Amino acid sequence: MSTPKRIVVLGAGVIGLSTAVRIQEEGKGKYEVTVVAATLPTDEKCIEYTSWWAGAQIVTLETDDERYRKIQKDTFEEMWKLATAAEEGDPDTKDKQIFKKVTDRRYHETKVWNDSLPLDQVHPCGYMPGFRYLSTDELATISGRTLSSVLSSSAGPRPPAQGTEFTTVTVHSLKYLLWLKDRFTKAGGRFFKSHVGHIRVVLEGLENEKGVPSPPPDAVIVCTGLGTRSLGGVEDKDMYPIRGQTVIINAPWVNEMPEMYYSVANDELGDETGITYIIPRADGSVIVGGTFHEDDWYPHPRPQIAKRILERAVKFYPQLASPQVREAKEKEGQEIGLEDVQGLVIENGVGLRPARKGGIRLEVEKMEWDPKDGKGVRKTPVVFNYGHSSGGFQCSWGSANVALELLESAL
Repeated sequence: MSTPKRIVVLGAGVIGLSTAVRIQEEGKGKYEVTVVAATLPTDEKCIEYTSWWAGAQIVTLETDDERYRKIQKDTFEEMWKLATAAEEGDPDTKDKQIFKKVTDRRYHETKVWNDSLPLDQVHPCGYMPGFRYLSTDELATISGRTLSSVLSSSAGPRPPAQGTEFTTVTVHSLKYLLWLKDRFTKAGGRFFKSHVGHIRVVLEGLENEKGVPSPPPDAVIVCTGLGTRSLGGVEDKDMYPIRGQTVIINAPWVNEMPEMYYSVANDELGDETGITYIIPRADGSVIVGGTFHEDDWYPHPRPQIAKRILERAVKFYPQLASPQVREAKEKEGQEIGLEDVQGLVIENGVGLRPARKGGIRLEVEKMEWDPKDGKGVRKTPVVFNYGHSSGGFQCSWGSANVALELLESAL
């Protein structure tokens, strides 16, 4: 059998780990994969490691890019298989509270989709189990919970103009990242913890803790997310952060995923997206969000934003409060308010989505470097797999598949 090719994956977020797992497992002995990263899922939480803070609901985003659409669909199918296996008692995942199948209900203040067309032609999630458009009667049940009502008590009730329902998967980001790490190790993969300032350091062969250099890799996969902006030798200035702030609460009674897409910007939260989302996870925690602040690098939660996130969320979805609280409030003829959910807060989250002007970079090039050994300039295949913005989990397996194809085409 031929000597395995040495592959280095830079980055240990969900994109890097998924890519490393795919190459190590599918290679069937052809590859020896090493993940090189400054931060691993086992480390303390930090702003530099975005995947910790992900909502990780597996939904397909609208796009005209066929490859991007396939990447998302391939990822959904893989996550659905993993969630189903966990339900059926898979020993690797059944007791780890990683995956949760949920009903996603999306409400739009204005009509977005042409619901007279076939589902697979008009809605990006039209292929997901149970997809349908909500009826007028169903939309009327949340009349008065649109953005106008959330921000102004004087606004009259009005129902959303359109809504959809389908079944998908939510992923507990931290538990999943730890599981991916273990899966990679069991497949024979290795980790090397190091901050890499310039890609040339990797091309030349990293030094171990004793200062002994390893042989140069046969290929490198760059999955460094927002860090690619400052990675020497790449320095992609098209990368920029989209800051997202969330509130994580303990609400195990929430078993559906409602989302409200507003028709106007929520100025009080300082962004232009106008969205409330509620993402239940398998361990009973719920992620409530959120915000989309472009070019905002601030790493800590802003208390006023956290307060407003919860205020608009509980107005839209009073079921965030416990059944006991809701029953008591109903008997007293009172509405559910912020005070009824504040005691459920586990932590506030902030993540910097690794966005890129022009979208995901998923391509391969031969990078030249001079080892200064007298044997001339070398060319090493470098696969770039980064810039997924808010779609890291939603694109992880599909992007890993493409990265593997690019790798094999270049070796």
